[in-house]
Amino acid sequence: MNQLALTLPLAPCETQTSYVSRLAARNGCASAYEFCHDVGLEWRAVINGDAHELARLADMSGTDKEQLISQSVRVVGRRRLATRFGEVSDKVLERTQVRLCPICARNADDGEMPFSAIQVLQNIIAPVLTCPWHKRPLVVLPRARFAIDNFDVTAIARKHLALLEVPPTDLASGRPAAIETYMIARIVDGRSTCDWLDGLPAHVVARASEVIGLRACLGADAALSGHEVSVLNRARAAGFDILKGGSSALTDWLETTCISKEGRRRRYGKDLGPINIWLTTSRLHPNYFPLRKVFAEFIVRNYAIKAGAKVLGQTIATPNLLPTRHFARTAGVSTSFIRDVISSGFAPSLPPALEDLQALSLVTAEQASAVRAISAGVIEPIEARNLLGCSEGTFASILKAGLVRPYEDSPVQLHWYSRSDVNALLDRFQELAIVKDSHEDAVPLAAAAQASKRSIGELLRMMMRDEVQMGRCRHDETMMSGVVLTREAVSKICPSYEGQGLLRSEVAQILGVSVRTVARLLRLGQLEPLEERHPMTGDTLVTVQKDSLDAFQARYVAIARAGDEIFEPFQAIQSAADRLGIPFLSAGQRGARFLQRKDLPRIVEDLHFREISGKRRGRKATAGIVG
Repeated sequence: MNQLALTLPLAPCETQTSYVSRLAARNGCASAYEFCHDVGLEWRAVINGDAHELARLADMSGTDKEQLISQSVRVVGRRRLATRFGEVSDKVLERTQVRLCPICARNADDGEMPFSAIQVLQNIIAPVLTCPWHKRPLVVLPRARFAIDNFDVTAIARKHLALLEVPPTDLASGRPAAIETYMIARIVDGRSTCDWLDGLPAHVVARASEVIGLRACLGADAALSGHEVSVLNRARAAGFDILKGGSSALTDWLETTCISKEGRRRRYGKDLGPINIWLTTSRLHPNYFPLRKVFAEFIVRNYAIKAGAKVLGQTIATPNLLPTRHFARTAGVSTSFIRDVISSGFAPSLPPALEDLQALSLVTAEQASAVRAISAGVIEPIEARNLLGCSEGTFASILKAGLVRPYEDSPVQLHWYSRSDVNALLDRFQELAIVKDSHEDAVPLAAAAQASKRSIGELLRMMMRDEVQMGRCRHDETMMSGVVLTREAVSKICPSYEGQGLLRSEVAQILGVSVRTVARLLRLGQLEPLEERHPMTGDTLVTVQKDSLDAFQARYVAIARAGDEIFEPFQAIQSAADRLGIPFLSAGQRGARFLQRKDLPRIVEDLHFREISGKRRGRKATAGIVG
């Protein structure tokens, strides 16, 4: 790949979007999106941290590939981001909010441009409000209208340059809060500074510090939401000072600060205030359970709690009883599975002395042991489909092929299956060789089943017997969606047609049109037909002569393919042809239209002239760069 003539060095800890934004400004592009479009990069893939796109960016900019990839922020799931040292929530990294230090922006090392805004990883961490180098508050720039435009850091900074041109005397210096130092050390440097907090996800630490700080700063009557940003920042810093001491320090703060002086009439919900509202919600993620356990133990120790009552969403019972929902989460099963085990007689029922607690949805220790013993060898259909990554119909095909057998001695109405059979399939998937999903010889499993007139279950059974060769198209994917077959393996189970001519489907793929358009071209005489007989079935086939296809390709090109060749959209080519009066070759009223290749230079010249003059819709003439 050719290197850019105007490049910039990658700053330490600089994000990939900031680097692309600076390269765009350096090369005179109005936005990072236009720059990526001009050099052949996918802007959204760069934002998501795709390793392939970042490697191409490093090649064309001449920077270190490993450094660029290690400093990038990657999207690894829904609302999940990943840095060099682990995964975090998008609530911790605010990528759509540009925050810059005025001194860092003014003292940028790039002297060839009047302004260069460098966004480092420290600036997008939500709890960080101060520049770690100059100890000055970060300036929060207004958001763009569209969220994707907020990743173009240099464009946003140039638009609001007046907000960053603050005299140094007007910038109040301040010491970074403890939570800022901790978040930078954990996310940017990957250092472990607190065993108690390092065991919790970063977004849990940030949210817990915020809620505890609201209780500490505003009292028990504070609301859980609706506060200004400055109030939340002050509360987050105060809450982290309490939380960083560990569970013992948190308990001491609760006992010395939060307990009211109302004697036996005191209520923990009123004393904890926003903390109680936060931890009582049924949608609380399991990552918060270690913190909830500390607060629950404090409540049981300091307040009058009756047996069977719910505390912070959990039922407080005798040591031999467990809440069903909590046990289901810890055991990795559903509550309906627990009820089925008990109702089917695989686990003992509640003793008569505890029948009055039946409505509280509790399980005994004996029932819990029986559920764990059965769940080790049993798997439910929905869990099996999630592990295999298949649909309900595909799973039925697997059951029909005998790859997953019903669990022994299980009632028919429960639909329990053997977990060992599912694990055997997953282990076999893990042993498959890795191939590229874009490889020309890789055929998806569903397409191979359709071509061979077999079910997916039959193909997997052939794989387990080593009768057909398969592979995986993803390194970190062990589910069925990543299983592919080689074309050689497909040809063995489904011999394909090989004759003198080309099938109409192959011609349609070569020309980039539909099969119906190829049929119209045959009727118009643009392509020469050839009648052949299939060697396997004996059916008569109407194919296309290869020489006529080569001659047609040398003269004509479909409008969609013409856009790919000259890197222009379909609408621009069609408009240019209409302005110049260039005729089309039409394959019917609903068929594709073709251009003569000799007319392409005229279209390119017309589009280039209109772009220079600024007449193209949606584009502006490139403005000169000062300096």
